[in-house]
Amino acid sequence: SGTSAAALEAIHARPASCLLVFPAAAARPLAEQLDDQVQYLIFIDATWRFAKEMLAASEPLAALRCAVLEPPPGARPNFLVRKPLLLAGPAA
Repeated sequence: SGTSAAALEAIHARPASCLLVFPAAAARPLAEQLDDQVQYLIFIDATWRFAKEMLAASEPLAALRCAVLEPPPGARPNFLVRKPLLLAGPAA
C-alpha cells in the first residue's frame, strides 16, 4: 500500500522519522521517544527468532532507534502466546 511504501522510503531517507518497536538492548520506552519527527512506528511481523535475523541482516533497520511498549502504571499485562494448530491426520 502507499503507507507501506512511504514507511520503507522513510527508513532509508529519513530514519529519524521512524521508530522500530523491538526489544533491543538499547531500546527505550516508546513514550520517551515520541517527538515531532516521528511519523512511523515500524513493527517486524515475524517470530522473535526470524525478527532478530531480519534486524541483523538489514543495516537500515539496525540503524533505527528502538522503542519498547510498556503497560500503563497499575496495569497487569495479559499475554496470549499463539501456537500453531496441530490438525489430526486422516484416520488410519
